[in-house]
Amino acid sequence: MGIDAGPIIASEGLVFQLDAGNFRSYSGSGLTTSAIVAGIGATLVGGVGFTTSNNGALTFDGSNDFIDVADFNFDFSGGLTICSFCRPTAASNWGRIVDFGLGQANENILLGRYSNSSNSFFIEVRNNVDFQRLIYSTGGQFVINQNHFLTGVVDGGTPGGGTNARLYYNGNQISTASVNSMIVPNTINRTSNYIARSNWTADAYYQGNIYSVLIYNRALSQQEILQNYIALKRRFGL
Repeated sequence: MGIDAGPIIASEGLVFQLDAGNFRSYSGSGLTTSAIVAGIGATLVGGVGFTTSNNGALTFDGSNDFIDVADFNFDFSGGLTICSFCRPTAASNWGRIVDFGLGQANENILLGRYSNSSNSFFIEVRNNVDFQRLIYSTGGQFVINQNHFLTGVVDGGTPGGGTNARLYYNGNQISTASVNSMIVPNTINRTSNYIARSNWTADAYYQGNIYSVLIYNRALSQQEILQNYIALKRRFGL
């Protein structure tokens, strides 16, 4: 197991990197995984599986499997970028790749499936129970049984204030939000942090494979997002 040498991902501002194909992140067995940067640990809950397919993936059955990430506190005034290589095997209703926050509708940072029927994905930021913004793709970018590289970008600004956002699929920009239609995440200690699980009890668990999750505390450029895609896609024969 382990990633072959080759093109490297963008590293500036990388605050969280989980990769099932890198032994520094996951050994291939056990209930703990470690982010390669920033020293943030995580616990595998509910029977998360592992496969050596495509150099390594964590597998989720859509029932009760998820990753519980340790407390997460970063300044996103320089922006936010979330990237993930994943392969859903079911159109789980609002199935999450990432949901970091303080519980339901409380300071959440989200990336996942938009509803359950459009094969769209979305990025969302919430300040509190009353104020949230999201943008979603037009559909067709999150079909089941295919590998996808999903990226959501939120521009920087004053935490809690309005900003812009964009979505990218396999390194290419596919949608953008108008001015001040997104929120800069507040700088707080988020304690309810999940991969493959929502903070909303009514939402489904994610079902399928997750190969990697990258989080940056800045807005990556189009060139950097394409760099990440090129660096990681060779695992999938793309």
